[in-house]
Amino acid sequence: VEWLLRHGANVHHRDGHGRSALANALEVFKIDRSEVSQKIIQLLHQAGATLQSTSKRLTEEAINAARAGDLELLEILQSVGMREDIHD
Repeated sequence: VEWLLRHGANVHHRDGHGRSALANALEVFKIDRSEVSQKIIQLLHQAGATLQSTSKRLTEEAINAARAGDLELLEILQSVGMREDIHD
């Protein structure tokens, strides 16, 4: 990922399903919780990738994480653009 970013990869590109690299990296992180996944999320964000803080999907993701007590995921979501004032 670092190499791709250094060589001009577009962090805003969306795949065939309309999902960004950052959104996909978050999905992987939710499954494996690895340091590598967390580092990829940080690299993408440092390169300018953000989440749409007003998206319904992000709001649902944050609410589900909060209900589950998943502070690690909430911290990551907040670090990449989630607003703190969302509610269900």
